[in-house]
Amino acid sequence: MSLAGPHTKITDLAVPLPFSLALVTVLNNLAMIDKCEADFGGAAARYERALHIQERAGKSGDALIGRIRNNYGVTLRLLGRLADARAQLDEALTIRRAALGEAAAETGVTMVNLGVLRAAQGDAAEALDQVERGLAICRAGAGNSHPETVRCLHELGMLQLTQGHLDAAGDALREALEIRRHALAPNHTDTADTLLGLGLLALRRDDRPAARAQLTEALAIYRSRLAADNPHTRAVQAHLDACSSDERPMR
Repeated sequence: MSLAGPHTKITDLAVPLPFSLALVTVLNNLAMIDKCEADFGGAAARYERALHIQERAGKSGDALIGRIRNNYGVTLRLLGRLADARAQLDEALTIRRAALGEAAAETGVTMVNLGVLRAAQGDAAEALDQVERGLAICRAGAGNSHPETVRCLHELGMLQLTQGHLDAAGDALREALEIRRHALAPNHTDTADTLLGLGLLALRRDDRPAARAQLTEALAIYRSRLAADNPHTRAVQAHLDACSSDERPMR
């Protein structure tokens, strides 16, 4: 006999501890897929369920909770809920420092995410310093080619781009792209993200041929992996349209 009726939420059930750990891990992984597909609301709901299950199991300060709060905070930032994101990321950093140590790569990842959030909140100078320190921890703890290190490097390049540090942004994004091309499948959306960043950098420099090439490649990857109406796909197409409409005829 099943304990779950047709309208029973999974978090309403008393889940035995070994199963709760597996369930939380599955919810975290599904939320990451939602986030890749730009379903940030769906991802946030899964992270909330995962946190609820772990806290009911008395695991509010362990490393898994730190990972979920980190990922949840990033998702909340993408939803524009900056104050809520700050609360989750601050708590994630506290947990990771206590559970894993200051020098752990995971701690560096959360520092980078906090730096990106601080930039969104208008604290540009402190944001860049925090991202650089977090990236240094990731490099030391996980190596230059680890996916999380490369993601942090990508975030540094994008932050430098928004702050007008174009040469430094180019260096960071090109390094991230080189590693991602080598380590990931040819049509991985992380590679497209970095191509998009380089395309935007080329637009800032008014190098429209380079921008068009990078944005076209990014768009092809997004179209091969995401729905046609996905926000990533629409954004790249809009940049490509602007590239063409603003281009002046050659003389």
